[in-house]
Amino acid sequence: MEPEFNFFQQWYPLSPVEDLVLEQPTSVTLLGLRLVIWKPKSSQTFRVFLDQCPHRFAPLSEGRIDDKTGNLMCSYHGWQFEQQGLCTHIPQAENPELVSKNKENLCAVALPVRQEQDLLWVWANAKSSEQAANTPLPLSPQIDATIGFVWSSYVRDLEYDWQTLVENVADPSHVPFAHHGVQGDRSKARPIPIKIVQSTPNLIEAATVGSFETTITFEPPCRLEYAIKFGNSEKQVGLVTYCIPVSPGKSRIVAQFPRNFAKTLHRLRPRWWDHISERNQVIDGDMVLLQQQEYFLQQTQSTPSWKTSYRLPTSADRLVIEYRNWFDKYCQGQLPWNQVGISVPEIRNLNNNR
Repeated sequence: MEPEFNFFQQWYPLSPVEDLVLEQPTSVTLLGLRLVIWKPKSSQTFRVFLDQCPHRFAPLSEGRIDDKTGNLMCSYHGWQFEQQGLCTHIPQAENPELVSKNKENLCAVALPVRQEQDLLWVWANAKSSEQAANTPLPLSPQIDATIGFVWSSYVRDLEYDWQTLVENVADPSHVPFAHHGVQGDRSKARPIPIKIVQSTPNLIEAATVGSFETTITFEPPCRLEYAIKFGNSEKQVGLVTYCIPVSPGKSRIVAQFPRNFAKTLHRLRPRWWDHISERNQVIDGDMVLLQQQEYFLQQTQSTPSWKTSYRLPTSADRLVIEYRNWFDKYCQGQLPWNQVGISVPEIRNLNNNR
C-alpha cells in the first residue's frame, strides 16, 4: 500500500509579508483551520495561532495587540498571550499566581512560523514542531536577488477547490483562450508538447519544448512554478505559485513573478498596477470557468472519476494527468477535511460561489 500524503505535516505560505497588518490581528483559514496572524511588538516576525482563546473559544482575530505589553489580547475577557502562546494576564484572576502556576494549561496554540522569500510560512500542525524545524521550506530557486532576480508578489482567495486550482495552474494550454487579450492570443495558440521528466511522491517535474525552454515543477502540496528561458539568451522569467487548500470549494493562490531583466521597470512600476491591469483579470477569467467545471464534475455521479469524465487526448494535458494520478495514488483523491471535522457534500451548491 502506498504511503498516505500528510497535508498537515507541510509548510504553507499564508501571505506576502508586505500585505500583512502590523497593528491588528488578521484571520485566515488553512486546511479548514481558523488561524490568526499577529505581530508582537517585541518580535521581528509575525506569529500564527489557532484562532481560539483557550478560555471559552472566542476568536483571537477579533482581539487587539495591547499598547503596553505588545501581547495579543482577547476581546471577550481580556486574556493576554505572548508570542509563544503563553498566557500572561487574566484580568479576572483573584491571585496573580493563578496565571504563573497554570501556564501549560492556559496557552493559546502557536504554530511554527518562518519568514522567507518575502512570505510568511506556517507549519499546519502545532504538535510536530521538531519535524517542522527539520523540514525545508518549498522555496523557489528563482526568488533570489543574489543571482539577479527581481519579483513582485500577489495573493487572492478563490471560490473553487484546491485540486481545481492545482489542475488549472498545471495547464499552460488554456492561457491563449481563457486569457485572450490579457495574457494570451487565441489566434496564436499552438500544441504544447509536455514531457514528464520525473515523478515521485514529493516532486513532479515536466518540460516543454519549443522556442521557449520551460521547466514546470510541482512540489506537493503547494509549490507549482514555471521557469522560462528565452532561447540562447540569459533572460529568464518565472511564475511561482503556491496553491493553498482553505476549505471545501475554496482555495488561495500566493504568487510571485520573478525575472532577471528589466529591473529598472520593476522598481518604477507600482505593484498595484500589475494587479489591476492583468493579474485580477486573469483570476476572474479562470473563476468563471473553473467554478462551473468543478460543479459539473461533481454532478457526474455515475462516473465520478476524472479518468472517465475528462477527455485528455493531447500531450498538453500530460502534467494534469500526472498530477491527478499523484493525487489519487497518495491522497486517495481527497483532502483530509474529515480530520478537522468538516463534512463535504457530494455536490456543492454552485450558486453559493457566485
